[in-house]
This record gives sequence, C-alpha cells and structure tokens, in this order.
Amino acid sequence: MKAINILIIYDFTFNNEYLITLRKSIPISSTLLIILSFLYFTPTNNVHAASYLPPCNLVLGWHFWPPLQYLNEANQPIGLQINLIKKLEAATNCQIQLRQQSFKKSQQDIKSGDIDLTFDITITEKRQKFGHFSIPYRKELLVLYVRPDYYQQCHEQDLTSLIKQGFRLSLTRGVNYGTKISNIQKDPKLNQLLYYQDDSKVELDLFKRNQLDGILEDPIVMAYMKRKDLQLALVESCQITVYEGLVSIMFSKKTVSNEIVKRFNKAINQLKQSADYQNLWGL
Repeated sequence: MKAINILIIYDFTFNNEYLITLRKSIPISSTLLIILSFLYFTPTNNVHAASYLPPCNLVLGWHFWPPLQYLNEANQPIGLQINLIKKLEAATNCQIQLRQQSFKKSQQDIKSGDIDLTFDITITEKRQKFGHFSIPYRKELLVLYVRPDYYQQCHEQDLTSLIKQGFRLSLTRGVNYGTKISNIQKDPKLNQLLYYQDDSKVELDLFKRNQLDGILEDPIVMAYMKRKDLQLALVESCQITVYEGLVSIMFSKKTVSNEIVKRFNKAINQLKQSADYQNLWGL
C-alpha cells in the first residue's frame, strides 16, 4: 500500500497554510514527506549570486496559475515558480522583468521576440522552430476534474465518449495537452464540441457558473483553488490522467543566445541537487 505524499504551502500574503496531496504518479516512500516549500524557495536561501557573469536583462511572460504563480494583495507576482525564477535570476546574473499575460500571448511574444522567456512549456517540434529550451525543471500532470453529476460517468467512460454525449470540456489556447487531447482535436466533429479559453482563470469562472462540466488541471493547482474557493469544494478528479510529462523554460531565438540558455541549465542543475527540489518538482 502506498502512502500519500503531502506538501504544506505557507502563503505569507494571507498567513495561511495549504495542505496539498501531491501527484500519486510520483513514486513515494512509506513515510509522509513534509516540505515547507515556500520557506525553501525564498530567494535568499542557498542562492549564490553569479556576479562574475556578464549581466543580462530579460522579460518573462507569466500566466495566472496559483499556487505556481499569481498576484498577492499588493498586486505583486508570487508563487512557487516565481520564487524559482528569482533563484535562477540570482544564479545567472540576469535581471528578469515579469510581465503578466495569457499563456497563448506568451507563445506569440516568444515567437516575435517581444518577450525573452516563459515557463510551463512542453517541447514540441513546432515550438522548436522559434524557441530555445532549457533542460526540464519539473514534472507536469494534468487530470480531468468534473462536477459531482458526472463523477460516476467519468469513471465508467473514456473522455471521447463523454464529449460525444455533450460533456462540456474547456481547454486553454496554446497549451499542449498530449496525445489524448490532440487526437480529439484532430477530429473536426469532436473539436467543435470543445470550449477554448485564453487562460485557466476564465475556465474556473465558467466552471463555477455551471457553464462547463469539466476542466483539465494540475492536482497541486486544483487542491489550492479548492482550499481558497468553496464553490470548488465538490469538484472531483476522474481516474483519467490526460497528460504526464516534463516542462521546460522557453527562450526566444530572436533575443536570447545559447550562452544564456546554458547559464539557466547550469543553475537548474544546481538547484536539482536539493532533496526538497526533487520532491517538490518530481525530478
């Protein structure tokens, strides 16, 4: 019998602790592992500034996806991945300006060179035409979440069958959801039944207003959102893992050199040596 891996996130903005069940797909020991992740990922902890490297200035596009990245009450970006970027900023001697925008807009701006980098990116052949990629920095898992009235059906049927029966599923534009979803999207009739939004925040709002039946989400993100929003309390996950893979930081080929990418790869490799990093990000 496998134990459950637990992550405690302390939100300094609201002075709350969030107890999150980590991805069941990650191999875990029989002992509960407690990680005070925000304490570990503060930028002053175990980071050595690389002042000997030539300075660089970069613009990073980021999208709302708590607790990985979001705005606090002072309208400042915070979160697990924001703190990770601050660590990389210090380790690479690069000053990184944060620009909030949709996931799709970040992809467009990487291609045009309007921004220099973004994260949460799966490497694809299409993206490699206009972007450099770091080594993978975390594992990603996307699971189907549904309303209570679809809970039994989603355990008895596959996703394609549900969609054919009128199941309202929303996807974020520009996101690579893996083979299962791409096969559905390639079928014109099925693709017409899908709902598309520019970011996950809009999807959650529609879901809460009963205008969607299901969304695809990371378990860490959904656990956090359920804790913050009582309207999501009854949302349940299906035994349908839509995607599981590795994500990287993506850099614009128009504005970022291979030397800068190598700096980030070296910094990521250094961070990966920590047991806390390995347990939090699955690497």
